[in-house]
Amino acid sequence: MKKGYNLTSKNTYRRSPIKILFLTNGGSQFDRRVIEELRDRGYQVWYVYLRKAGHQNRIPGVESVYLGYEVTRSEGLLSFRILHRLRAYWRFRRLLKELRPDILHAGWIQGPGLMAAVSGYHPFVLMPWGSDILLFPQRSRAFHKITTYTLNRADGVYCDAQLVRERIKTFKDFDDDRIVVFPCAANLEIFQRKQEARDAIRAELGWQDNPILIMTRNLEHIYGIESFLESLPFLLESVPEARVLILGSGSLADKAQNFISSLGLGEKVRMLGRVPNVRIPEYLSAADLYVSNSISDGTSMSLIEAMACSLPVVVTDIPANKEWVVDGVNGRLVGTNDPNALASTMIQLLADEETRKQYANRNLEIAQNRANWKVNFGKLEELYTNVLDL
Repeated sequence: MKKGYNLTSKNTYRRSPIKILFLTNGGSQFDRRVIEELRDRGYQVWYVYLRKAGHQNRIPGVESVYLGYEVTRSEGLLSFRILHRLRAYWRFRRLLKELRPDILHAGWIQGPGLMAAVSGYHPFVLMPWGSDILLFPQRSRAFHKITTYTLNRADGVYCDAQLVRERIKTFKDFDDDRIVVFPCAANLEIFQRKQEARDAIRAELGWQDNPILIMTRNLEHIYGIESFLESLPFLLESVPEARVLILGSGSLADKAQNFISSLGLGEKVRMLGRVPNVRIPEYLSAADLYVSNSISDGTSMSLIEAMACSLPVVVTDIPANKEWVVDGVNGRLVGTNDPNALASTMIQLLADEETRKQYANRNLEIAQNRANWKVNFGKLEELYTNVLDL
């Protein structure tokens, strides 16, 4: 047994408390949930983030540090942006030296992951998100080299889909105990379909008697927001009583709002922006159909949350979605960037209440069996134990 560690479970020793420096871009609800769970399980966590969006994820009981990394093109010349990021890196190095965490945990390869890798600090746990391993390495030789460099300096990796795991192993053949699949999961105590919440939200929106579609993705190109918006005129022409609820923010938010306004759809399509995580189950309860139009993704936390709230789903036929949705069994799969097919599928499901109920019941069962947050989180703790070499 290593000195200073206490036995906490079978064959597991832990220093009390283990110190985690959690380095991330900032702003992710998944990051927030992981950090909150670590805090609640007795870890001492520092939330260190690169982008200003991380300000909104500050968590009680967790010290937050903004490294001042983010500078837009409009804020300075390339040389200034590089200097600004170098300063952020040295702030990070000083923080490592000061805190001496037991584990350096970084999410996203090309930003936080690269910074962690360059620091040479160990043990270093990395979480590729999806696009950073599935798309970015194909864009340029530089991205490919960054990905290879970062993964080969990580002591352990966790990811949210088998597809991502397989891609990671093409860059580094991690031992099985150093790479784990931790599917995005739902807190089943919170994400439940509740009639009271359904009635309240529908009354608040003034849509008591309307079928409601919901999308809870960030408004970014990678999530197919453009073709999703293009599908709406077809949908609302065929099903004029339908209503669409969009939860999320992002770089395409203004473009999306302008598109909706230009077509005079403001009464039928509502954009609520970023909604507190605790309220998302209320809006999911109010909906009749969940839609995700991602071009590329790992396991989608918003998809799992919708399934936990007993919603039928329409999602794209990308590999990560196929790990959770079987076409015609618990939802429908459509091709990417195909607004006509997306509209047609949504129209078909809105007209078929019995099929929607079947999909909804199956999705709740899948979420309960495969996507229990408390159970799945144990996989990350196992990885921490392994990289600490206990």
